[in-house]
Amino acid sequence: MMPRRRPRVPPARGVVRNLWPVLASGEKKAGGASVAGMDAQRALLDQLMGSQRDVPDHEKKEMHFWDRRVDKFWLVGLQPFDIFKNTLWSPKMAGLYRHALGREYDPDVEQPLDVLPAWERLSDAERDAYGYEHELHAFLVALVEACDKSVARAREAHEAKATEVTGEEAAKVFALDEQIKKV
Repeated sequence: MMPRRRPRVPPARGVVRNLWPVLASGEKKAGGASVAGMDAQRALLDQLMGSQRDVPDHEKKEMHFWDRRVDKFWLVGLQPFDIFKNTLWSPKMAGLYRHALGREYDPDVEQPLDVLPAWERLSDAERDAYGYEHELHAFLVALVEACDKSVARAREAHEAKATEVTGEEAAKVFALDEQIKKV
């Protein structure tokens, strides 16, 4: 005898379903939007409008280019973390940053456009005094050295696996190639 299955009863109109199990799993929120999607939208709004977009103007904290939250590489004009995004080097970048500069990379740094005019008004001597370009140079040197080491390891591995082709083997390959062309 087969067990009886309970018929599925649709929820009554106007009844709010318990969404906690769905929210806890991180899959969907009310309205069908995913939690990860909402976080991505918040991050995009933070990037476009700044993290203080919801704060009234009289309560906003003024940012300066020397603030810890401002991305110094972006300020100088080159952001290696954006260039190597979604590449094989992407996971290695934080370790290279730590190795080159002696501190951890903070992924929550901002790129506020309102600090650029103050940075651009500085003379070259004043910019050099802050040392942001020197830090970028040190990081890029470490990145190039790591890439060179990776290429050298790959070249050594290739040479270790490579075998020499004799004249007899080359003749066989050539003959097979000719047969393939005829077919």
